[in-house]
Amino acid sequence: MVEQRTITEPSRDLFLPGQAIQALRDTQYRSTALAVSELIDNSVDAYADKVELLCLERRERVQVREHWKIYELAVLDNGRGMTGDVLVQALRFGARIAQRPRTIGKYGMGLPTSSVSQCRRVDVWTWQDGVDSSLHCYIDLDAIANDAHAQVPEPDRETAVPRRWIDLAEPGTIGQTGTLVVWSKVDQMKGKADTIFTKSMRKLAGFIAISSTRVVWRYAWLPSEKAPSSAKSNMLCPTTRFTS
Repeated sequence: MVEQRTITEPSRDLFLPGQAIQALRDTQYRSTALAVSELIDNSVDAYADKVELLCLERRERVQVREHWKIYELAVLDNGRGMTGDVLVQALRFGARIAQRPRTIGKYGMGLPTSSVSQCRRVDVWTWQDGVDSSLHCYIDLDAIANDAHAQVPEPDRETAVPRRWIDLAEPGTIGQTGTLVVWSKVDQMKGKADTIFTKSMRKLAGFIAISSTRVVWRYAWLPSEKAPSSAKSNMLCPTTRFTS
């Protein structure tokens, strides 16, 4: 009896998603401030006249000491918002999106690459007819690693903007149009909230001045936590407690 063997053709995929994204995480964006600058730049490019950097902090023990650490970060704007098709393209690595030539991420790498350089999940909500009509989409590196997330998911209207971000935003920021980008599963972020904000503003000073966009930052902490010391001294940083 002749033994029959099935020969499996090797994959010809140019990139293996998990390994390719890990390489991007290791080689892009030398600092958290630069990655955040990409998001703020996108907001300015969307003709937002107000942008908020929102941070959620909690105390985490490192060896024998406790430190305040950002565990979720968001950039909220009142720009033009995106259609579903544009939202999908904005989350694709290398997709070309029509932008003004001055922008940092003009080759489509800005939003997804800056995000995964700092966290393992990025969620985006965008709306053009009020926040209740928002479209939602995301990238999740854990799903990609498990081969469950090879394409950008279909945008949905069922996943509402989490209430904590609405409560943390300044009154009037969330208007008829806008976008909210949220980083969670943060694992590579470096620096405190005030340092990240200051350095990001330095990198974007020229763009902000030209566009007359107002950029502010706010942060919150859990009700069970004592306020960070910076909350008592930094008047540029409105603070809020929230219930998770």
